[in-house]
Amino acid sequence: MLAHPCRLSAAKRLVALLFATIFACSSILSIEAQFSGKLIQDPCVNKASCHDCIQTQNCAWCMQPDFVDLPRCFKNSIPNYCAEEFTWNPHTEQKFTINRELTRGGNASAAAGYGYGYSGSYEGSSYSSSSSSSSSYAGAYGSAAAAGAAASSGEIVQISPQRVSLKLRINQLHSLNMRYSQAVDYPVDLYYLMDLSKSMEDDKDKLSALGDKLSETMRNITSNFRLGFGSFVDKVLMPYVSTIPKKLERPCEGCEAPYGYRNHMPLSTNTSTFTVRRNALELFRILFVLILLDLLSFSLLAYCTSACISFFLSCVCMYIRG
Repeated sequence: MLAHPCRLSAAKRLVALLFATIFACSSILSIEAQFSGKLIQDPCVNKASCHDCIQTQNCAWCMQPDFVDLPRCFKNSIPNYCAEEFTWNPHTEQKFTINRELTRGGNASAAAGYGYGYSGSYEGSSYSSSSSSSSSYAGAYGSAAAAGAAASSGEIVQISPQRVSLKLRINQLHSLNMRYSQAVDYPVDLYYLMDLSKSMEDDKDKLSALGDKLSETMRNITSNFRLGFGSFVDKVLMPYVSTIPKKLERPCEGCEAPYGYRNHMPLSTNTSTFTVRRNALELFRILFVLILLDLLSFSLLAYCTSACISFFLSCVCMYIRG
């Protein structure tokens, strides 16, 4: 039995209306989801004040008086959102306040007052990248004439610029280009401060053996090289040394009193004396003897027999002679 044509047409209209309703609802939900997603992704729209807006990365503030329908804080990449004369979008400001010219080649010796010859200089520069900033190359030594005057005033300049004034927006990347030039024969002072206790014996021997080689290597880098040496005892406390006042002043016959710091060799260009003076120091032997005597005085006497004490004293004597 066939269905009535009117009933069939009404059923088709009902199905079509149902599909149209479903499509309309899904479209509305999709638009709302996209709009809410944009609100979440756009950090500018929820900034209610200019202060908060310009502290947010890539945001600008619209100061137009009749701007009431849209958020005043907006992404600065949106074109024609606000009139340019009413848009406040501060950029990073960079100003070189001191920018002296690098010392090159033979100028280093004359500037430092040492009087040595030069064959050249080493020059390098750091990375560079783009930044949305406005730079002003001005200041006390911004000009070439001022830079030349600074170089001839007796000061070696190895890095440029020397002082920079920056006004940065929060979370905004900014790159600063630096120039570096190593002045030949730049003066170098090398001072060794070592612990001369028994535990540092191996390091002391290595340093003594490498003293001459170190001096020769530094001479290949600069002729203005000075070397010095000092020592300390870590620490002038029990059980490293005896803290009895009489023993602090004179630990034993012919022994030096322990000390916190001593300058054995002031800075000098005569680097050959470094190895001689370093090898002549035997203070770590004295400290080791004081440790053994201290242990005998405070611990071993309470538990050891006379034979045990004699054995330790024999070890001390053998070490002193050794």
